[in-house]
Amino acid sequence: VAQWGIGRGRHAASNGLSHLSESSWFSFGAAMVAGKSDQRETGAFYRTTRWRADMPALESIGREAGETAAKMLGAQKIDSMHAPVIFDRRVSTQLISPLLQAISGHAIARGTSFVKDRLGKQVLASTIDIVEDPFKLRGLGSRLVDDDGVATRACKLIDRGTLTTWLLDCSSARQLKSKTTGHAGGLSNLAVSPGVLDQAALMRDAGAGLLVTHLFGPSLNPNSGDWSVGVAGYWFENGDIVHPVSEVTVAANLRDIYPELVAGSDLKDHDKANAPSLLVPKMSIGGR
Repeated sequence: VAQWGIGRGRHAASNGLSHLSESSWFSFGAAMVAGKSDQRETGAFYRTTRWRADMPALESIGREAGETAAKMLGAQKIDSMHAPVIFDRRVSTQLISPLLQAISGHAIARGTSFVKDRLGKQVLASTIDIVEDPFKLRGLGSRLVDDDGVATRACKLIDRGTLTTWLLDCSSARQLKSKTTGHAGGLSNLAVSPGVLDQAALMRDAGAGLLVTHLFGPSLNPNSGDWSVGVAGYWFENGDIVHPVSEVTVAANLRDIYPELVAGSDLKDHDKANAPSLLVPKMSIGGR
């Protein structure tokens, strides 16, 4: 699938702003099906960039989708247990997204946030920062103003594990008797800081566990932070992949596991939000 386009729009707000913006985008993706005997597995891969020159070779996109499908052939369930879980960088932002939802001004104003009492306190491991940069050149989320017409700014949402701010638009700021942080319409370009170990080293340090490459149907209790999700991926031992895994569920309380996260070194700047592989030292795995 190939798509591309150029957009132009004017943002006008009651504060007197009249801002004309233009942007381009290019998106290429592939979906593949691999088969062996009566088993079928699917794989998909896509990339979106602002500039065509930043797009990788189209052959590599198709190859990535095909290899993803082929590697999952022979997937099996595993026993229920508690074990280390590594979220591959292609899906690791989905482990962080419940935190970003929980620090939105509207969640805080409603009182439906599992971190509503954690502003200025540690919520992630002290080795982890989360940085927002709305001014990044060629960034997919770059913008000068938010949807309220308020100027955006670069900031650290998480500084060495500590939560520094809520994400406020004009409406939630009024409810909380605070000032907008320029987050109407959501976040801009986001990055979780990388660690020092690559994914293979994370697997070696973990010993035996589950490497997650696909997530399905996450469920979150916004008040308690209880989180569960269906996953597929690979069982590993001593740093080596043993076999593919499917039809299992992982679960934990996010308030408990966030401070224990270990970030890998494999951060790539491919999307609006990016994170490296993330190791959770212990999660509940529901299998057969």
